Amino acid sequence: MFLGRNQAQRIFWGAVLLAAALGLGACNKAEPVHSPQQQLIEDFYQAVARADAQQALAYWQLEPMTATEALMLQGNVQMLIAMRQEAIQANGGLQSVRLLQELPAQQQAAHAPSPLEVQVELLFHNGQTLRDTLHLVQVADGWRIGF
Repeated sequence: MFLGRNQAQRIFWGAVLLAAALGLGACNKAEPVHSPQQQLIEDFYQAVARADAQQALAYWQLEPMTATEALMLQGNVQMLIAMRQEAIQANGGLQSVRLLQELPAQQQAAHAPSPLEVQVELLFHNGQTLRDTLHLVQVADGWRIGF
């Protein structure tokens, strides 16, 4: 079975166009743009998933407070990190982190920066989810998790 010259050319150019379209589509897969708050939350939970408590703790705002308050707070944060790490491991690892909602939180003091209360959903590799509520505070160099 032989194809005519015109038919062979149409098939050839159709294949070339299809390959070009697929190639351009693959190149156009841009990373989603995340807000600074979303990036902070993702980075925090990725550090927890890696069992990097030191890095996870770095995402928390532990100032301004006394040394004793900071030490007590650091202990509470480390306990929270351990609990989330246990949940991540028990559910097959962390697949994704999704910011569900951002709401202005009640301000504690008149001089304090305006915090955000965020609802977060963790999706694990086994399909289970866990929802968390975090308070974010704006600091000079971006955002941190606060209380």
